[in-house]
Amino acid sequence: MKKSDYNKFIKNLIVEESPLVAQCWRSKQASIIIHQFIKSAQKTVRILSERLDGEIFASPALAKAVCDAANRGVVFTIVIQDQNPNGDDREFMDVIKRHGIQLKTVCENANPRDLHINFCIVDEKRFLLEEDKASHHGHLSANNPDIISGWVERFDAVIWNGATNVGLPSTPGPRMEGDYGIETRRMAPNENLSPEIKPQGAR
Repeated sequence: MKKSDYNKFIKNLIVEESPLVAQCWRSKQASIIIHQFIKSAQKTVRILSERLDGEIFASPALAKAVCDAANRGVVFTIVIQDQNPNGDDREFMDVIKRHGIQLKTVCENANPRDLHINFCIVDEKRFLLEEDKASHHGHLSANNPDIISGWVERFDAVIWNGATNVGLPSTPGPRMEGDYGIETRRMAPNENLSPEIKPQGAR
């Protein structure tokens, strides 16, 4: 699918508030998804990423979308795994700093279960989940709060609270009682994607 066609496809999903779960196969598609989702953001944007990958974030259009969203009151919370983040795209990092957007890094003792996936969650209903961080293969939906609610809870309760502000030394963060983990698996065509939250060792 051409870039312009894929861009139109994502826009239509947003306009129609479609609950369709679609697949993302490459970084260029991921960049389009995140750009369009942030353009549509009204309240919140949560990002968990291994790093601010230039293939995804090195886009003036994305930087502008973040700037516009911040100006209309959207709250950004970003956690990356790189302990010394500079970002592959200076413009994106400048936008973050200029708007006081919260950027944190994960603690050295972070639970590996929280770090096997990249995601962008917008308004607690739109999401891109990348199960394969190397290839950027993942799943997305423009309107599926039930699917993403477990990740929102996990991000707020453990990942964000257990991370440290950029430039500060890492310190141990809180854990949820029972050391809850989230499991995902690859989808078959037309199959619903549902993250499971359950205690470690539960069957």
